[in-house]
Order: sequence, then C-alpha cells, then structure tokens
Amino acid sequence: MDWSFNGVANLVGNPSFNGNPGTARSQNFLMDYTRTQSPTTVITARAGVLRVRSIRDPLSTGFDATTLGLPAYMTANTGTKDFPQFSAQYRSMGVGGYAIIHRFEDLYQYVGSVTKIVGPHTIKAGAEFRKIQENYYQPNLPGGGFTFARKQTGLNPLSSSSSQGDGLASALLGFGSSGTDTIDYPTAQSAGYAGAYINDDWRVSHKLTINAGLRWDADIPRVDRFDRINWMDLSAPAPIANVPQVKAVFPNLLGLMRFATPGNRTPYNGDWKNFQPRIGFAYALNNKTSIRAAYGIFYSVSRHTVKGEVGTAFGFTDSSVPWSLDGGFTQYATFANPWPAGLTFPPGRDASAFLGQDAGTPLPYDRNPQYQQWNFSIQREVPGHGVVEVNYSASKGTRLYLGDANDAVAQLNNLAPMYWGIGVDDLSALVPNPFYGVITNPTATDYNGRTIQLNLLLRRFPEYGGVGGYRAEPNIGDSSYQSVQIKYEKRFSQGLSVVAHYTFSKMISDSDEAGSDVEGFAVAGSIQNLFNLRQERSVSGFNRPQRVVVSFDYQLPVGRGRAFGKSMNRILDGVIGGWELSSIISAQSGAPLQITLANGNMWDGSVQRPNLVGNPSMPGPVSGKLNNYFNVNAFTTPDDFTFGSAPRYLSTYRGPALVNEDATLSKNFNIRERKYVQLRLEAYAVSNTPQWGSPNTSFGGSTFGQITSAGGNRTLQVAAKFYY
Repeated sequence: MDWSFNGVANLVGNPSFNGNPGTARSQNFLMDYTRTQSPTTVITARAGVLRVRSIRDPLSTGFDATTLGLPAYMTANTGTKDFPQFSAQYRSMGVGGYAIIHRFEDLYQYVGSVTKIVGPHTIKAGAEFRKIQENYYQPNLPGGGFTFARKQTGLNPLSSSSSQGDGLASALLGFGSSGTDTIDYPTAQSAGYAGAYINDDWRVSHKLTINAGLRWDADIPRVDRFDRINWMDLSAPAPIANVPQVKAVFPNLLGLMRFATPGNRTPYNGDWKNFQPRIGFAYALNNKTSIRAAYGIFYSVSRHTVKGEVGTAFGFTDSSVPWSLDGGFTQYATFANPWPAGLTFPPGRDASAFLGQDAGTPLPYDRNPQYQQWNFSIQREVPGHGVVEVNYSASKGTRLYLGDANDAVAQLNNLAPMYWGIGVDDLSALVPNPFYGVITNPTATDYNGRTIQLNLLLRRFPEYGGVGGYRAEPNIGDSSYQSVQIKYEKRFSQGLSVVAHYTFSKMISDSDEAGSDVEGFAVAGSIQNLFNLRQERSVSGFNRPQRVVVSFDYQLPVGRGRAFGKSMNRILDGVIGGWELSSIISAQSGAPLQITLANGNMWDGSVQRPNLVGNPSMPGPVSGKLNNYFNVNAFTTPDDFTFGSAPRYLSTYRGPALVNEDATLSKNFNIRERKYVQLRLEAYAVSNTPQWGSPNTSFGGSTFGQITSAGGNRTLQVAAKFYY
C-alpha cells in the first residue's frame, strides 16, 4: 500500500486562498498459486486487485457563496460549495479552474498458464482477463468564476484602456467583463480486456532453436454505470428528416444522436479478430557467430477502453455571465443574479437538442492499431573481448489513429473540396433557410434565422454545425520504418569498455499525431488534404536517417595497482593516480522540416502549404546561413482554398544536425574498507559547439528561414559523494 498527503499552509484561515490539499492512496492485493503437476508440467494462477484513490479539494470546500451575495441556485445546480474565483486586474483569489479532482480506479486481474515440456518442446499456454473501473470528476469552475476589468469604469466602456478605469472599482460596482459557472457530472465507467496465447520453444538441435506462438487480444468496450454515453448514428435518419419543408430540400437527411440504454450500453462494436502470429529462430553458426530473426504482429490499446469523460450529451457546460447585451454600454446581469435566463445544462437524452449545434461523437467502429515487426541480426565475437552485431529491423503500422493539432481530420462535417471552387464569397452568401421554424434552439444562431450561409447546406450533415471532434480520430493512419543498426561492444578489459551504436534508418508516415487529446510528443501534426491522405505521406517528423552514439569508460593507467606507478607513493597516488574518464558522444541528422503558409486560407481548420517549385536547400555551413536557411525562390504561394504541392515534410533538406559530447573525470579516495569519497568533474557539451535550433518554416512570414535559437553551451560542475 502507498499513501501520500499533500498539505497546504493557510495560517490565517483565509477562505479565499487558492489552496488545494489532497490525499492519494494505492493498494495492491495479490494471490499467486503455482503447482508442479509433474516433472514436465507446471500450472500457475494469479488473481490481483489494484485500487487507486486520489482526492484533491479546495481549502474552502463547504463555503456558502450566498454569504457573498451570490444566488443560491448556483450551488443548487452544480452541487459544489467553495469560494468562487475572482479576478480584478491585480490578482486572483478563490478556487482556480479544475482544482477539484476525485479519482477512483480499480483494476481486477486474473491470469493463468500451463507450461508443458514434451521432448525438445517447451509449450506454454495461458489466458488473462482484466476488469477496469474508473470514477473521475474534475469540473472547471463549479463554484463560479468572475472577472472584472478596467473598461467598465473607464471613460469609454466600449474600449479598453491601460490608463483609465480600474478592475477593483468595477468589482465594487458589480459590473464584470466575463464569468462562468460549470455544470459537470462524474464518470463511472468500466471496460475490460481479454487475452490468450500459446507458445512453443522448440530446441531443434544444440545449434538451432525455433520459437513460434499465437496470441489473441481484445479490448472489451467501455460502458457507464449510469449510461451517460451518446454517439451519432451516421446512417440513421435525422430527427427532422420527415419534416416536409426539410424533406423537399434534403430527401435523405442523415445523422441521429443515440444514447446508451440498458440493452445497448456502448457505441463501440469492439475489435474481436486481433490474432497475432509470431515466429523467430536463433542459430549458432559456430562458437563465435550467431544468427537471429523474428517476425510478429502486435496490437496496441484502442480508444474504446475506459476513459475519464462522459458523452457530449451529459458532459460539462460553462454558462457565461451576460454582463451586458449591448457590448458593455449598459449592465444586464448583476452579481445578485449573474444568469438572469438561468444556467446552461447539458442537453441530456434529447436528440433534437443537437440540431444546429456541434455534435461531438466517437466513431463506433474503433479498431486496435496494428504493428508488424520483423528483424534479422548477425552477432560475431571479435578479438579484443569485443562483439559486433549487425541488425536489420523494420516495422509497419496499420490502422493507426490519425489526427492533427486542430482535430480537423476528425471533423465529419467538413466542406468537401468539390465545392471550394464556388468561391468564398458565394459560399458565405445568405440563402433561404430550409430549417427556419424547424431548428428553433435560440443558441443555434446560424440555423434558426430566415437565411443561412450556403456552405452550411452543402455539408454531409447540414442540420448540424459540426460532427465528430477529438473523440472521432479515425483509424486510417499508416507508417513504415526500415533500419540497419550496427553495434560494437568491448567488454571491460585493460581498463577500457566501449559501446558504439550506429543506425541508418528511414521512417515514412501520413501523420505523426493521434489527436489533440493525446498530444505530448515532440512532433505536432498538421494535415492539408483531409480527403486524400496519400498527399500527406512523407518522411515522418520523427525520422533521423543517421544516428551514432559512442560511450566509453577508461581507467587511466596511472596509479597504484595500474600499469604505471604500481607502487606509487600514496600521497602522489592521491593526486595523479586512480583517475577514470567516461564519456558519451552522440551525433544525428537534423529534424525534417515542415513548411507551412504564414497566411494560408483553407476551409475547416486544415493547414495550407506552399507550392514547392525548386530546390529549397542552401549551400554552406549552418553558421553562414542563419538568416537565409532556405532558398525562398523554391516556394510560391498557392491560390486560396487550393492544395499546395509541398510535402508534409521535406525529404531532401533538414534542420541542423546535432552533435554533443559529455564527459566525466572521477576518482575515488578510499578512507577505509567500504568507505570512500568520490570526486567528479562533469562537463556537458564539452566542445562548446553551438547546437542550432530549427529555422522558421512559415513561408511568407517575416522570419521565414531564420534560425533564432541555439544551445550547446558548455556546462561544468564539480561533485563529491561519500559512500559508506
């Protein structure tokens, strides 16, 4: 069991202090059973439970906001009592956004296996089942948040000024500039996993061993305890499909929001055919040479497993405070009643509530991403206590989650390129609205008037603003990786050990990001053509064709017990003897460059790229082209709403290469047995060579092709450690 507490000091008991103490506890219970049935048969079984409980609440939990003059309906509807957030120009007080975290997770695991030895065969078969439960709650501002700015008390309340008005004065008047209150619901979701395998290690001879196996995995789709999950049925008739005035214009209007029920609790169909054959062999050619090869199919986790959010019909809503209805000239909402028209609630089980709005939805057919991996290696012992290994290693990714920083590819209601030629003016023109009087939601302002923009009527689901979102990243990505790897290892002898790696590789993909909700990698995606991903296929943003790493550890041969000065005076040995030098030296190719357009103009969030009409590279060392890394004449600006010809990443020209050397000089000073002091001199970036950053890649921008950052400054530090 592991338990922790994170306390917050609040010495004067200030209820508005933004402090959030928390506790965390994890417990692991395990039972294991092993039975030796016979000299050739072993049976194992294991059952375990892992429980995690993590709670973080504000110090002001339980505070009654009505004592500040706020209405009681705030806490009655959100179910949370704490000190609201106030920001009045100078500093904020009260509970910050997403401060509350209630996290409870349970993992139940059952595993069993049987191992049987039959002659030269060692056969192992087993199965595993996991049940995962997650209860999660992290609302934004359930206690409310209010911001007070200068302009409400300035000379002109319609424009901001840095010299007029005061946020605190606006707060005293009770006239704010913005504010919100969050209504959110906790998740209570569960999912599962099932897997089975069989594997055979066959020792054909003393030189050859073959390994063959088959594995099956399946993620059991998630459900919610209270059925708070919804999804769009893309092939079902829309709620207004049979309304005569709509049917006259759209005879086959599709798109119906469905909701989980006791008989149909999940939108996901599941992926039940994840069979993974694997085979490999190891062959000893002679007593100094071995050969190995293997091939296997692997699946990674899907997105239909457990997740800490409810469906969009039940998810959080932020109700903005309507302080003014005329742009700030006169006040409408008051501090005593910040939401005169009431708070905004999630739509719930009403399919019609999404009409004219964004309809966030997952894709029901969600498959596990697949990876095929194969390799071939030769290992040879060489003189000098060394081993040389040459590997060919490759992989192919299929059905990968494909996304971009804007989630544009996950929007299912994008305007198709076939309409782009109509022109932005005509596409934005107002035409008679076939949904007038049918879509009446007052917040659906683009759909409830007598006229509507033409482009909205040309979309796949014209009755909705957007369909999809980050929950709908499709399984349509591909990747390919090929590499040759050479490794030399000299085992420690004569005071020296060395490990050297060299990799020559190429990686190709059509996207390097799985979506905005799983960002965090060093490469951010940007897709231009959402409708033809073959135009997005290029070298990957992760691709570094060449990389070498050399590390060594060398005991300098001077000092007592070493080649020179074996019987050296102890005082002299303490100064010049017994030193050890170690280092790591690395070098790699530069990062691929992704050229975008500074003022690109595309529909629906995709990123426009320029045309590539020449060789973008410039000759000479990096230091000589810091202000013109690119041949700017190699690029031209395409017309608005057309695809540029530049690839997603340039394959022939890269950012600056990286070279780095780190070294350590150390010595141990023995005091007595098992007690000594180690003195270390550590140097990073020993050569003090600039490590140039990547150039600006926004064509048309004022700094296009300029390198404005660098690292690689030498850093020295001295350290001493006492070992006992």
